[in-house]
Amino acid sequence: MTGLRQRIDKLFDVQLAVWPLLRANRRTLSRLAGRETEAGGERLALLFNPERARSTVAPLDAESVRRRPCFLCATNRPPLQQAVEWRTYQILINPYPVLDRHLTIANGEHRDQRIAGRTTDFTALAVELEGYTILYNGAKCGASAPDHHHFQAVLQGSLPLEQKSGTDDGRTVWWSDPTGHTSVWSLADGLRRVIGIEVKFSEITENTRELAAEKAAVLMETILAALAECQPGEPEAKVNALAWADATHLTVLLLPREKHRPVRFFRDDGGQVLFSPGAIDMAGLVITVRPEDFKKLDSNMLEEMFLEVIPSDVDWREMTKNCTRWLDKNP
Repeated sequence: MTGLRQRIDKLFDVQLAVWPLLRANRRTLSRLAGRETEAGGERLALLFNPERARSTVAPLDAESVRRRPCFLCATNRPPLQQAVEWRTYQILINPYPVLDRHLTIANGEHRDQRIAGRTTDFTALAVELEGYTILYNGAKCGASAPDHHHFQAVLQGSLPLEQKSGTDDGRTVWWSDPTGHTSVWSLADGLRRVIGIEVKFSEITENTRELAAEKAAVLMETILAALAECQPGEPEAKVNALAWADATHLTVLLLPREKHRPVRFFRDDGGQVLFSPGAIDMAGLVITVRPEDFKKLDSNMLEEMFLEVIPSDVDWREMTKNCTRWLDKNP
């Protein structure tokens, strides 16, 4: 077990001992209602977690964000919340977890939620924090704090998309290095558009875990730049991202987005669904915060909302063309 993982495990034990809110919300996790379903031919898990409402329905217009205290800044955090320092970040135990041992990794400075230029942190954390999957929600892709840069992390293997991405089914290879140890591929299923980066650890090619993280970060920056060209006027490409490492390789998944929230989120009738998808939802664990949404969500409704927030077929073809062009030019 890595030193960082040991520090996080110790932090979790300490926080459970002193923080009643965390203990109570962790106990609640084991009692939450859940069910499995399919949509667009893909397996999904639904979870009813009303404590997540504060994130799901958070007002994200510029004025609302400006007026509220930033809950990720150290001066505004709960007095009992402690942190593990890592690079320029503080790793925190999330007191309103989606899953057990849910972490928030907040930058030490109050800066906008952007991943471009911070991909080296993202991939390095995936390599160093053993047993966790690192998550990123773009400012318009599920982030409830678009004004403060942060990542999240959940225990590895918690999300359906992690398991699906471990197979070669449906993949189209965009680029690979001559050794075959580093590759970029895409996958378009019935609910998502996925861009995958895989870097195998190998002593032969000197792909240490640290070097693999650096290679993946460079490829992320290339893909993000290519996607940004397809979304002019946006401060960065709209994406969710996941990254994790096992004993043999590092995997990064980028999920391009078109919209933050589907039309149903804003309806004022019986058709409203409070669905504000972030990386966890897009990876197949759909969080619902009202009992009526948990009960009424069916395959057709889920497929409709997923397809509304991802790039259209036409836009995806443009993204594919531009990404492969950038990879050929800047491998």
